[in-house]
Amino acid sequence: MVDVHLYIRLAKRAHKPLKKTTGKAAAEGCRVVRLMAEARETALYLLESVSRLLPEQVGSCPNASKWSLVSKRFQKRKVVCEERQLRALERSMGDLGDGVGILFRRLIQSRVALLNILSS
Repeated sequence: MVDVHLYIRLAKRAHKPLKKTTGKAAAEGCRVVRLMAEARETALYLLESVSRLLPEQVGSCPNASKWSLVSKRFQKRKVVCEERQLRALERSMGDLGDGVGILFRRLIQSRVALLNILSS
C-alpha cells in the first residue's frame, strides 16, 4: 500500500511538467505524447480509486469482538455485512479490471506508434 501512495505522490509531482509537455505536443500535433499522457492519467486515476476503496472496504463494518456474547441474530448481520463487502469489492475489482484493460490497450497503441516513428 505504501508503494501505491508513493507512486501517486510522484505522479502528482510530475503532473505539471507533463501538462506543459502535453500542451506543446497538442500544438505540434504529436499523438504519441497525448496518448502517453492519457495513459498516465488513467493509471493515476485507477490507483487513487483503489487506494480510496480498500480502506473503506476494510473499515465499513463494526468490530466483531464487541459482540462475542451476542445472539446468532447479530452474527447473521455480520455475515450479511461481509457478503455486501465482498459483492462491492467484486464489482470494484471488475471495474478496475476493465480500466486496466483500457490502460494496457492504450499503452500498446502508444508503443506501436513510438516504434513506427522510430522505424521511419
